[in-house]
Amino acid sequence: MHQGRTTAITRTLAQYDIRDVVFRAALSLIAAALVLYAYFIAATVADVIARTHAEANTVALKSEVSALETTYLARSAGITRTLATEQGFVEAQGTLFASVPSAGSAVAYVSHEVR
Repeated sequence: MHQGRTTAITRTLAQYDIRDVVFRAALSLIAAALVLYAYFIAATVADVIARTHAEANTVALKSEVSALETTYLARSAGITRTLATEQGFVEAQGTLFASVPSAGSAVAYVSHEVR
């Protein structure tokens, strides 16, 4: 009779050990899920902030490019043949131009004329 009681107690302890292991494993999984959730939320917020900064930087760069294009167009409109001659530029002599008749052709056409 003493043997049967010891076996019953051992079974009961084994059940409690299994429940304890399962409980701790479930608790660990929940803790890991919460940590991952917090990480992904933080990463998402960081990405949104980085995107906002990138968009603001893009707007600033577009404005700068637009200003540079306006300056370029204004200055290029003022360039004339007379101004170039005054600056010391001369007409190029004996210039050769090469062109490829089609995209698949390897033969180049050489001309002395400016098109």
